[in-house]
Amino acid sequence: MAAMRASLFLLPALFLGACSTLPTKSPSVPTDPQRETHGSVPGWTGGAGSVSLMVDDQTLSSAPITAAGKFILPLPTASALSGLGVSASSYPAFADGCQRDVRASVPDARLVVVSSLTVQPSGGKAQLLSRFENTYDQPLDASNSAQHLLVYASSATQLYGEVNCAAAQKRASYSVLLRLNQGWNEVTLTQSILAGDEIRAVTQFVSVPLQVDTVWKLGSLQALSR
Repeated sequence: MAAMRASLFLLPALFLGACSTLPTKSPSVPTDPQRETHGSVPGWTGGAGSVSLMVDDQTLSSAPITAAGKFILPLPTASALSGLGVSASSYPAFADGCQRDVRASVPDARLVVVSSLTVQPSGGKAQLLSRFENTYDQPLDASNSAQHLLVYASSATQLYGEVNCAAAQKRASYSVLLRLNQGWNEVTLTQSILAGDEIRAVTQFVSVPLQVDTVWKLGSLQALSR
C-alpha cells in the first residue's frame, strides 16, 4: 500500500555537490533570499562534504556542507537558468486522463522547479535532501505530507485552477493557487491520501513567502511535477 501511495500522485526534481567550511558574512550585510539559501540538516552525520543544485543533470550551483550539516548555497541566476524548466501553461504536469483546468496569466513564463538538492558526503554515496514533513492519522487511515519547493519564474505570473484524476480505485483532486514573482519563489505542496475501498488524494499548491533559512532532511518525496 505504501508503494502505491508513493507512486500515486507526485513528480518535480533538482539536486546538489562541493566542499569545506562555510563562508563568513558581515552581520551588517542583509541576506538576499533571491541570491542564496542558508540550509541546515538536523542530525547530519555525513561529515564535511558538498551540496549541489542541479537542473536537467546540470550542476548550476554547489557549496560546502559542514560536519554540523550547515551550508550556504548560492541560487542560480536568470542567465544560468535561461532555456531551462517548463512553460507556466504546462505546470503542474499530470498523467494522461486527468481533467485539467489550470490557467496562467503569463502562459509562456518559464518555471524551474527545485524539489531537492544532492548532498555528497566525504567518502560516501550521494543522497537527496528535501524539505518535507509526513504525518499519519491512524483513525482516518490518512497519510498527510507537506513539501516545500523552490520555483524560479522568468516573469511574474499567476496560476490558478483545479485538476481531477480518476483511475480504477484511485481518485485525486488538485487545487492550484500560485502568485509567482519574477525570480525565486517558494511553493508549498500539501497532500492528504485517504485509504479504504477507494484511495483518494487531495493536493494543494500554494505560494508562501520565500525563506532564507531552510531546514532539509535526507530523502525525498516525489514532488508532483517538473
